[in-house]
Parts: sequence; C-alpha cells; structure tokens
Amino acid sequence: MKAISLLLSIVFVITIAYACQNPLEGVVIKTKDALATSAIKIHYYNANVTDPERIPKDLKVSIVGTDADKVVNSVGGKKITCSKEGILGIAISPDYLTRPLKFSVVVEAEGYIESIKSFYIIDQRNYDINMPLFKTNNLPNGLESTENQSNTTSNGNISAFSVNLKGKSENLSLAIQEGVNLKDEFNQPVTGKITTILTYFEGNAKSYVPNAYTVYNAIDLNGKTLKPFDFHNFCFFQTELFNEQYQKVDSFSEPIDITVEINGNNIHTSGEKLKVGDKIMFWGYIGGVWTQLGEYVLKLNNRGKLEVSVKISKSGYYTFGEMYQVCEKAPTIVINSQFSNADIYYFAKLIEATKRTEVGAFYLNINNGAKTSLAGRRPNHVYLQIFDYNSEYGGDLAKPIYQSAPFDLCTEQQINVNITIPQPQPITLELVVNCPDGKLLNEADFPAEMYSQYRLSNSALNSWKDLFKLTRNNRKLTTNKLQLGKRYILRSTTNPAQGWPFLQKDTTILQSHYLIKLNGEQYCK
Repeated sequence: MKAISLLLSIVFVITIAYACQNPLEGVVIKTKDALATSAIKIHYYNANVTDPERIPKDLKVSIVGTDADKVVNSVGGKKITCSKEGILGIAISPDYLTRPLKFSVVVEAEGYIESIKSFYIIDQRNYDINMPLFKTNNLPNGLESTENQSNTTSNGNISAFSVNLKGKSENLSLAIQEGVNLKDEFNQPVTGKITTILTYFEGNAKSYVPNAYTVYNAIDLNGKTLKPFDFHNFCFFQTELFNEQYQKVDSFSEPIDITVEINGNNIHTSGEKLKVGDKIMFWGYIGGVWTQLGEYVLKLNNRGKLEVSVKISKSGYYTFGEMYQVCEKAPTIVINSQFSNADIYYFAKLIEATKRTEVGAFYLNINNGAKTSLAGRRPNHVYLQIFDYNSEYGGDLAKPIYQSAPFDLCTEQQINVNITIPQPQPITLELVVNCPDGKLLNEADFPAEMYSQYRLSNSALNSWKDLFKLTRNNRKLTTNKLQLGKRYILRSTTNPAQGWPFLQKDTTILQSHYLIKLNGEQYCK
C-alpha cells in the first residue's frame, strides 16, 4: 500500500480553487491502485427514471458460484460492497491465473427485484456494465412483473406449477408440467426452492431488453444469419428462475408453456393493426443472439384479447416482432470547424425531407475532421440539422446553426458540414512535479488513475457528470465541460468503486489555465 500526498488524490478539486497555494501540504493518506486486469465495474441504478430514489439504499452484494472465493474487491480485499453511488468494483484475484472461472453477482435491496448477473471468465479482459434495478411498487412505464416460489426434488425435477402475471392491460402466464428437470448453463441440476420471476415488457419498453434496437447477426428459421434490421416489437417477456443459492435455470428438460396477450393497438410494419388470424414471428435471445423460433397465429381469448401460446426450452428474453430494413451503406458526416480536441458534443436531428418530421436525434462530435457514419438507420430521404446545444450545459434548440441539403440515408456519400460557431473556452490543468537536483520523478509512486466529477452549485445531488481522468503518465488535460464564471461542486477519487472521498464545494472557474507545482521530493528517486 502506497503513501501519497492528499494533494495528488484531489489534485484538481483543491488546486482549482487555490491555484498557487496548497492548503493541505504535508497531509498524507493511504491508498491503493485498483486492480487493472480481470476487473469488473457494475453500475446499479433504479430503472424508473421518474422515481426520486435513483440509487437503491443499502444494496446487499453476494458473490456465489463455483469460483466465488477467487473474487476480490477492486483493490484486492475481501470486503465487497457497493458505493453509495451504486458502483460495485470487483476483480479476479491476481493469485488465480487459471481460466475459465464462473461465478454470479447477486444484488438485493429492500423493495426491488433481485439482480443476478452470471460471469464466465475466460481471459484477462475488463468489464464495465450498467445494471438497472426494478422497484416492485414503482416499475417503469410498460413493465409488469410477478414472482412465485416452488420446489424441486433432489435431482432437479419440479412439481407442476404455474405463474400468472395480471398486467394493467395484458396478461402473461407460464406453466411447467410435472417432472420437468431444471438445468443451469453448465447442464447441472438446479434443485431446492425455486423462485420464478415473470416480466412483461410492452413494445415501447425495449430499452430494458438487451440488443432490441438495430439488430446484427440475428438467426432466421433456417439457421442463416439475417442482414441487419431494426426491431419492430409487439411485446417482450422474460422468464428468470433460480434457487436459494442463486443458481440460475438456463434450460428445461421438456418445453414449457407460455401464453402471451398482445395489445391489439400494435401495428404491422405495413401500418395495419394486428388482428385475429395474423401470423407473427416469435424470437428468442439465445446465447446473446436474437433467433427466430417460429410463426404463430393470433387468436382471441375469453377476455377479448389477442393471444399467442408458445413453448420454450430455455429461460431468458423473448419477443414477438417484425423487421424494418436498415441501410448497410450510408452517408458519412465530415466536420469542418474551429473545434479541436473538444470533449463536448452537439445536438443534431435528422428531418424527413417531405413531411418535415423528426426521424432521428443524436449528439455529434464537431471537432474539425471528425467523421460520423449514419449506417444502421431505416431508409429515408432526410436533411441534417445541428444546434448550438451541447451535451454538458445545453444551449439553443430554437434555430439550427447548420442545415444540409436533403440526402438519401441508404447512399454511400460524404456530407460535408461547415460549423462556424467558436469553440467554448477550454480549461487546462497541468501538474508539474519538481525534484531536487540529481533526482528524477518516480512515476510508480503516483496513483495509476485519478477521476474527477462535477456538478453546478445548487444542482440536484444526483446530477454528477464525469469531468476527466488523470493518470500517472498523463498529467496535463484540457476540457470544455466547465465554463468560465460558473460555480461548481467538484469531487475526486482514485477509485470510483471505493467512493468519492474528496470534495470541493462552490468553486468558481476564474481562469483558463491552472498550473499546479508540487514539491515532489517524496516522489523522486
């Protein structure tokens, strides 16, 4: 464990206010660099963006599975917890180099559905994952969920049972017949008390389903790879089963029955409403790939609802939906501007050329020479608008600063864009370490990484944004995210998974360049 000056850990948040003076010189703390390989960062948050509780309180973390004992926290310790920002940092201990390894991360919070994320580690790569958590009494719009318990015998055979989800509009039911054997992803029996979670997603709730927008490498009924397409979904559902040890069910020895109601207001890609007798395609998310499983005929049930009955052999995500063609060849936007190395992005729209309706919106890199492909969008004839409105502090959305001539989204061409607005004033931070004559800086004494975040003074407590990251090899950084004359709250850490211990309140940005000179004798060799 290294001793480093507190100044180095909060190099930005303190010196930004005291440019030439260090009020904390001589204060020493203990810190340790985060593990750099086989590291996993998971960000947990409330899926419902309208709920004031953005991060669930008192998140309980459990590491379970065959190789759970080989998992440590982000700095190599055994105490594994989430930070108050909902960030979990873990890693495979450097003491274990053998692969593969398998384990699951379980996170629980009062009033939320359990989250189980399984890992099968085969190499030294790192993972950075966002995991939404679902509050049972305040689910996001378009979601319904229910939970049920049952038991298996010692060999994984389950007694017959059913789970019925009665939604506000549509219902969903699952039925497992007597004697079905439950297996995990390694073909081992799942035994004991079984929890079944059944979730229904309306088609417009696809943001909570993996890879449900533009789809690549999907498989058709004949096992062939489909061309990329944009999913047009009528609904999704998810089945999740696990035992008291959080061993997840991956497959069933015999197909189980699912009955799904589908909202009659859904329309085909042709624009016609769904009706009794229509055939719709059923898809499963198998092995991380959407796969066609068969066409099914819509029927009318005794509730007067459109309904489909299917059988599934694996637990996971499923959908009913159709495909919109997308452009594999497409224009590329090329920027000509005064911007250079800007770390802010500007709002852009694609407008349908005839109807003048918006068909796409995104943030665009407008650094000089920047290129952005428009591939993967539905065929259309559009024009591009760019606004003086950026990703960090907004701007003007009333009138575009640039508008192109109409162009075809499926034609490979270059859209040259001239941006005339000046780049906002960059703020530069430079850290200089002075060593006594005859000595050189010992880089290894510095933290490998130092992170900073910011928010405007008097802004919401959960409105933190990433500012930048200093490293021991890169101690000069420039940002456009801060504005001269604005007042900010700033915080810093060497490891976000361990929290943000260093805070600087109400800092007004008064100059564009901060030179931090350190008497670095203790860091020299």
